[in-house]
Amino acid sequence: MRIRKLLPLCAVTAALLLASCRPDPVDPGGKGLVSFKADPVYAASKVEFAVQIQFTGGGGATAIEYTISDGASVIRSGTAQATVNPDGLKIFYESAAIAEPIDAAAYSGKTLTVRLDPDDKATLGTYTTPTYTELYRTATFIVN
Repeated sequence: MRIRKLLPLCAVTAALLLASCRPDPVDPGGKGLVSFKADPVYAASKVEFAVQIQFTGGGGATAIEYTISDGASVIRSGTAQATVNPDGLKIFYESAAIAEPIDAAAYSGKTLTVRLDPDDKATLGTYTTPTYTELYRTATFIVN
C-alpha cells in the first residue's frame, strides 16, 4: 500500500529532475550578442573597425549590418560578414577589418557614430535593451 502512495510523488520528482536537466535553448534564428571586435578608429580618411557575434550554444557565419551617422543622418551603411570562427567551437564569429571612407573635409572635427545591427536582425532579444545597445553595439570616433 505504501508503494502506491509514493508512486505519484516519485513520478513528479522524476519529471522535475528531467525538466531541470535540459540544456539552455538555442535561439532558432541564429542570433547572439553582436559587438565590436575592434573599436572604430579614424585614420587616413577612413574609419576602420571589426565586428563579432557570440552565440549562446553554437551558431554560424552571420551578416551584420552597420551604419555610420552624423547625428541622426546616416552617411554610410554596409554589411560585415562575420565568417571567421577563431576558436573552432562555433561560439564566436568575427569579421575581417572594415574600412569605410569618410570625407575628412566635410566631417572634420565632428564626432560620428557607428551602430551595429541597427534593426536587431542578428541580435538576440536579450541584448536589444538600450543598455546593451550602448555598451556593445554603439561606438563613436572623431574625424580629425
